[in-house]
Formats: sequence, structure tokens, C-alpha cells
Amino acid sequence: MGFLVRLYPYGSFDEKGWAVLDSDLSKADWRKSRHSANGNCVEVAQLGLTHVGIRDSNDRSGATLVVTVEDWRALSAGIKDGEFDF
Repeated sequence: MGFLVRLYPYGSFDEKGWAVLDSDLSKADWRKSRHSANGNCVEVAQLGLTHVGIRDSNDRSGATLVVTVEDWRALSAGIKDGEFDF
């Protein structure tokens, strides 16, 4: 099973071509796994009814990947199934 993440830009783009979100994601309800122990984690937040934000828990002011709920479910299922194990 392959996996494709569709990025949905919200707002404008900066000088490097990165999407700049108009939303204030600092107020989002960010969560990370309760199994997180070593600090190498991501945090996720529900963004409205249709999107999920994903960010590095060690760089909370850095980039946020925004995907659809469907893509998030596919990614989560792939991780649980070991699809991305090396």
C-alpha cells in the first residue's frame, strides 16, 4: 500500500515557497502519544472538521504539516501496520 500526503496551503507563501498559515495554531489543542518518552515525537491537533496539524514536539514554533482527516487516518493506519518500519 502506498501513501500520499496532500498538502493544503492556507494563506500565502513565504520567500522560500513555504505555505504561511493564516490561522493561529498556538491555540490549537495539541496532543502527543502517552507512550512518548524519549522526546522524538510529533504532536497532532484537530483543525476544524476536515484537517489535522502535525508538528515536531521539539520545535513547536517550526513548520506545521496540515493534512486532511482522511490522510491522517491513512498515515496512522500505515504506522500501526508497520508500513513505514525500516
